[in-house]
Amino acid sequence: MLAARPVAVVCVAVALICGLASCGGGDESAEPVRSSLEPKVDRAPVTASPATVAADDDYFEAKALKVRRGSAVTFTNDGRRIHDVIPLDGGTFRIDTDELRPGMSTTVQLDQVGTFRYFCSIHGTATRGMRGIIEVVR
Repeated sequence: MLAARPVAVVCVAVALICGLASCGGGDESAEPVRSSLEPKVDRAPVTASPATVAADDDYFEAKALKVRRGSAVTFTNDGRRIHDVIPLDGGTFRIDTDELRPGMSTTVQLDQVGTFRYFCSIHGTATRGMRGIIEVVR
């Protein structure tokens, strides 16, 4: 009976740790945690208009883009899958799947200065997967 006691203590400890780890919950409206893997634009040169972001299968290329206010940015679908572009951080551009099927392209005008993160909701989330960032400067 004494040999079973340490096993029971370990099982209870593991259950408590797992239970506490899953209690993270959190506010869904809170700003997403930015990881060190997030695309960087701070050192990117300003790209001439029109700039292009290619949506391929499961990634955007260029992941980080810097353009001047008023620039046109063309999103092209170079892959075999449908994509969309969902803005975060107050971005005013949004591209639905009907506008970005394989072989299609859609151009958006960026008139607001700021840094705008975006992602493909089919192949990513706000914090991982298919995502990118555009910095619009004066």
